[in-house]
Amino acid sequence: IIFSFITYLAIGLRLEADKFFIYFLFIHLTNLSASAVVFAISAAVKVADVVNILVGMLIIASMLFSGLLIALESLPFWITWMEYLSFIRYAIEGLALNEIDGLIFNGTNSSGVCVQNPCIIVGSEQLTQLGYEVGWLWYDVAG
Repeated sequence: IIFSFITYLAIGLRLEADKFFIYFLFIHLTNLSASAVVFAISAAVKVADVVNILVGMLIIASMLFSGLLIALESLPFWITWMEYLSFIRYAIEGLALNEIDGLIFNGTNSSGVCVQNPCIIVGSEQLTQLGYEVGWLWYDVAG
């Protein structure tokens, strides 16, 4: 909980108790998911060098198909199902929904000039543009 508290404040996320505890939940569940995957591979494979290679490949695949490094729309249709196996995807989507949903952004610079069209951006619309399903916060917890 100390790690989550320090990183939550350092990142500058919204100072609301419910948002913090949802953040803590996602960080904790992602950590548990990664540990479970590593333990399962370690139990199945006897050679430590092979375990290191398999775990590295699995974590990299999970990062690639999370939608953060590669836009999921740019992937071929026959491999898009891999995004549903990425535990990192659910954490990123859940954290984005937790922080951005319900916010309204002002698209002006410091001198008041509109730098994007429209000048007022609703957080839920931005999440929809990114391909996230607004209202799926608890689905991401279960995922």
